[in-house]
Amino acid sequence: MNRQRLRAGIFALAALAGIACLVRPSFTQSCSSSFTGTFSASSFTLTFQSRTYDAVTDRTTVCYGLTSSPSGQSLDHFTIELCSELRSALVASANYSLASPDGTTGLTGVKFGNTPGAGTYCFTVNGNWALGCTNTGMGKDSVASSPVTGPIQGLVCAQG
Repeated sequence: MNRQRLRAGIFALAALAGIACLVRPSFTQSCSSSFTGTFSASSFTLTFQSRTYDAVTDRTTVCYGLTSSPSGQSLDHFTIELCSELRSALVASANYSLASPDGTTGLTGVKFGNTPGAGTYCFTVNGNWALGCTNTGMGKDSVASSPVTGPIQGLVCAQG
């Protein structure tokens, strides 16, 4: 009888451990919501805009806004760093690509290329992911000081 209880207890603990591994914490780590990169006479500011989770599709979408000063300028590209689990969960889109790593910024993650100008840029990953601090990098190939990198608010992999 004791062996049966022990087996049942072990099975119950294993089942709970499996469920616990599937749940991601929803904490939010404090981080700057924007990052500005300067290239010669122009600067670009990338600003975290939103994180939306759709429970029906089990997908998280994150959006950033890009502005330039003076207005009308464009970057060659920018990259938002993603951990390996997020890279695996990235939903394919013609609007961005997976850089592994980006040859200019050295970051591995989601890359928005083709000279992004001012506007909103979003990417989607499968699952429900928490916000925290990640890195971003900007590249402007025509400028010798390229690239510039720094911290910004974004998706992070849950720490078990």
